[in-house]
Amino acid sequence: NPREQLDLITSIVRDTRGSLDNWSFPFMAWGLTSAAGTILSYIFAGLGNPGLILPLWVTLFIGTELVIFLQFARKSNKRVTYASTKVFGALWSAIAAGIAGLWLVSMLSGNPLGFNQGFAGMSVMIAVGYLASGALARYRVMMLLGAFWMLGGFACLIVPCLVTPAIVGGMAFLFEFVPGLILYVRERGNSSKAQAASPGGLSL
Repeated sequence: NPREQLDLITSIVRDTRGSLDNWSFPFMAWGLTSAAGTILSYIFAGLGNPGLILPLWVTLFIGTELVIFLQFARKSNKRVTYASTKVFGALWSAIAAGIAGLWLVSMLSGNPLGFNQGFAGMSVMIAVGYLASGALARYRVMMLLGAFWMLGGFACLIVPCLVTPAIVGGMAFLFEFVPGLILYVRERGNSSKAQAASPGGLSL
């Protein structure tokens, strides 16, 4: 009946939003890493060492993925398990693999992408992730962030190529790290409320 359907939809949305809150750390990690990597890339280029940029990003990519994996493994027994967690995991893992594959295939093909095309493609893939996550969780803010990433991707196609890393680095900080921090604060707040409401918890 309509009431049961409404309850089911509400339950699915609640589950999805709870799962999305658990992804606050990856958002913060990638936002901070991308912004820092962008700054370091400009520093290396300014010092006349552009050959260090690729090893830098390979190290940052592998290191960030490893830290995120260890973080999830460490908290796997402590955090609430949601049915939609695997959905978000598959979605963002596919996006990370797509971004890595984009650059890797570009370099191995002997016809590397320019900064404009590469960063535009990366931004659009991230935009799809945010739009899909926002639609699943019914978070308008997430969908708005996806729209900003999409616009940033289009901007990468029309600005000078050396400006594109700055655009993506800035968006990573503003539209990944900051939202991740907000999700983290809310996750901590929900965790505190759950502990206070538990039989062994204290309620003020």
